[in-house]
Amino acid sequence: MEAIVIRRALDCVSPPKALFALLADSERLNRALGQAPLTREPLSSEGAARYLLRTRTGRRSIAFAEPPPQWIAPSYLSIRRLLHRGALASLEIKYRLTPLLAGTKLEVELMMVPRFPALAPLIQLTALIAMWNQLRVLHQLDGAHTRGDNLLHQPVILDEEALLRAQSHVAQNLPGEQHPLLAKLAGHLRGLDDLDADTLQPYALAAAWGHSRESLLTVFLTAAAHGLLQLSWDVLCPSCRQPASRHGKLSDLDEESYCQLCDLRVPIDFERSVEVTFRPTSEVRPYEQAVYASCSPSQSAHVLVQQLLPASGQTQLVAPTEPGEYQLFARGGPSGRLLVSTLGPPQARITVTDTIAPPRVEVAMGGTLEIAHPTPQARHFKLERIDWPRNSLSGHAVTLHPMFRKLFADQLLRPGVLREVPYVALWLSELVGGPELCAQLGDGGAFRVVQEHFELLRFGIEQEQGSLIKTERDSVLAAFQTSEAAIRSALSAQRAMATFRSANPKAAALALRIGMYAGPCHLVTQNSRLDYYGQTLLLCTRMLREAHAGDILLPADLGDKLGKIPGLRVGPRFVLTVKGITDPVPVVRVNLDRPEAGYFEPSSRFQIV
Repeated sequence: MEAIVIRRALDCVSPPKALFALLADSERLNRALGQAPLTREPLSSEGAARYLLRTRTGRRSIAFAEPPPQWIAPSYLSIRRLLHRGALASLEIKYRLTPLLAGTKLEVELMMVPRFPALAPLIQLTALIAMWNQLRVLHQLDGAHTRGDNLLHQPVILDEEALLRAQSHVAQNLPGEQHPLLAKLAGHLRGLDDLDADTLQPYALAAAWGHSRESLLTVFLTAAAHGLLQLSWDVLCPSCRQPASRHGKLSDLDEESYCQLCDLRVPIDFERSVEVTFRPTSEVRPYEQAVYASCSPSQSAHVLVQQLLPASGQTQLVAPTEPGEYQLFARGGPSGRLLVSTLGPPQARITVTDTIAPPRVEVAMGGTLEIAHPTPQARHFKLERIDWPRNSLSGHAVTLHPMFRKLFADQLLRPGVLREVPYVALWLSELVGGPELCAQLGDGGAFRVVQEHFELLRFGIEQEQGSLIKTERDSVLAAFQTSEAAIRSALSAQRAMATFRSANPKAAALALRIGMYAGPCHLVTQNSRLDYYGQTLLLCTRMLREAHAGDILLPADLGDKLGKIPGLRVGPRFVLTVKGITDPVPVVRVNLDRPEAGYFEPSSRFQIV
C-alpha cells in the first residue's frame, strides 16, 4: 500500500543536544502525547524487532512490534511500529534536527501505511491530527525547557500513610544525625517521576546531593531492611547498559543472564555486571511502573549511532567528527573497534556476520564506514563510546558492606555456587598468647577476653568500611574493597591491641599477628554466611603463618606504598615460597614503632602513594 506522509517543520529555541534529549526520552514523550500504557513481551521471530507490545483502545487490544529505534545523536531519530491487525500496517515518525544561529530547526515526518485502500482517507485525517498533536506538545516542551521546566515529569503515586509509617520505622533504627538524610530521601521519593521510581541509585544521589556514599548507603540499606525500600540485584548488559534481568534475592542469580534487546548472554560479574538498585516497596508505591515504549534512546546515552542493518544487504555509517576510539556492536554480540583520527582514510569497510571483520578499522573524522551484512535477518548495529563513567553500586561493594551483612543475613548465594570478584583485600589475624591466658584466667575468663578483642577489631574494620567476615577460635578474617583500607584497618587493630594490653594487666602477654593479601577471589556461602574462597585467601593464610607477634605481614609491593610514615617500621623484606605457586612471593614485615606510646591512633588517615 502507498504510504501517507505528513511533513512539518518547527523552529525551536532549544539547542540540538537538549532538544534531542527530549525526543530520545521515548517513554515520557509517548506518555505526554497521550499514549496508553503498554505490556511488553520478548519477541525473536519478527526481523529486527525484539519485543511484542500491546495496548488497548476501548475494548480492542492492539498488538505491534517495535524495531529498535535508529538515531544519530543529536541530529536524527526514527521510531517505527509494525501493527499486527487493524487499519494500519505500520507507522513511523522521523525527527531531523538542524542547528540554527539560535536554536534548532526541527523537521518532523509522520508516515502511516494503511492496510486497506478504502481506509486511506480516514488514515490521512488521523495522520493530520497526530501531527498537530505532536507539534503542539513539542512546542510546549521546547518553551518549558528554556524556562527550566520539565513538562515530561509525572509524579509517582505513593501511599502517603504507608510512606510515613515506613519512614518512622526506619528512623527508629538510624542514629539521630542521619534523620535529616532520611527525611531528604522521603522527600525525593515524593518528587520522583513514575518512570524513575524503579531504579534508585544511592551513589548517584550521593554525588547529586553532596553527601558521602557511605552515609547515604547506610540510610538506603536501613530503609530496605525496615519497609521503606526494597533492593534488587540487576545484571547490566555491557552493550545497552540496561538491566538484562532483575532479582530480589542473591540466591536467584544464575551463572549468566540474557539481554533481550541485544540478544546477548551476560556472565555474572559482581564488580562489573551486577548493580544493586532500590525502589519503594509495594506498600509505599501500590502501582507498578507503566511501560510506554520498547526502549528509550535516552537510556543509552553512550550510543552515538544506532541503525538497522538490512537483511543480506549493505549500508553505511558516518563516523563521528570527534577523534577517538569507539566500539562497534551488532545485535548478538559481534563487536569491533573504530579508530577515528585526523589522518585516517576517508572510507573504510567492514563485514558483519557472527563477527566483525576486520575487528579494528580506522577512518577520518566525518568519514564513511561501509557495512556489508550478508546475514539473512535484519538486526541493529551501534557505535558506542567506550568509556563508562559509573556511579552505580556494585554487587561486590554491597556484599562487602558491614551494614548489609548485619541487616540482610538471609541474602546468601545458593550452596555450592562461586561468584568471582576481581579484587578484594583480606587480612587474617590471630591472637598470640591464648594458651597462657587460659592457664591464667581459666577458660571462661579467657573466652571473655577473646570476645572483647573481637569487638575491638570489628570497630577498626568497620571504620574503614570493611566487613568482619568470620571469627574462629581466636582468629578474625576481614575483607575490604581496597588494600589501602585494609592496611589502615590492620594498623588500627595493632594499636587497639596495644591499648587493650595497657588497660588490662591480665592481658599483658597477649599480642596480635596479621597476614594480609589482596587479589581476585570468589564469594561463596559457607556455614550460613557469605564468605570468601580461593588463592588470595590461601596466600593470606600463608602470610599469617609467617607473621610474628605484633607483625602485619603483607606483599612487598603494598609495603612499598607505605613510604616513610612516622610511627611505622617497614622491614625486613624476604620471600615466601608457596606450594602451588611457581614464583616466590616478596613480602615485608610492618610494625608499629613503640605502639604503647601512641604514635599511630586508630583515627589516623595517611596517604598511601
